[in-house]
Amino acid sequence: QAGARQTWVERVGLENGCAPARAEVLLSRYGTRGAAVAAFCAAAPDRPLSSAAEYSEREILFLVRHEMAATLDDIVYRRTTLAMWGRLSFPLLCEIANIVAQARGVAALDLLADIVPRLQRENGIDYAAELRLAAEATVDQAAKSVALA
Repeated sequence: QAGARQTWVERVGLENGCAPARAEVLLSRYGTRGAAVAAFCAAAPDRPLSSAAEYSEREILFLVRHEMAATLDDIVYRRTTLAMWGRLSFPLLCEIANIVAQARGVAALDLLADIVPRLQRENGIDYAAELRLAAEATVDQAAKSVALA
């Protein structure tokens, strides 16, 4: 069993140009489907999430495109261990929301607004103020863009 696992890790690492440690993480997280995740991540420039470096931008994008994860709720509570291990922060949620929004053609603020009540109810995390500030910043940025046009 251990030999087969090591062979898989080495093969996936070589085929996708990722470190054996990264291939091991993907195998642990996704089982043998981790090979598809590794290939997807290797198909374009990728980088770790700035607020949770154990996940990458394209890994989150893979969940959206191939696992049909469409909401922040689905990603942080079901598809990753971010909520389980207490890794949630507003900057992390914003980072994931931007990836999902771009892939799905929806507003990142709407994705954030959908998860804030659950975070308050189930985790005692109140991001309502941060959400209001993000919305105000978005409106201010849009106004500046219109003024420049």
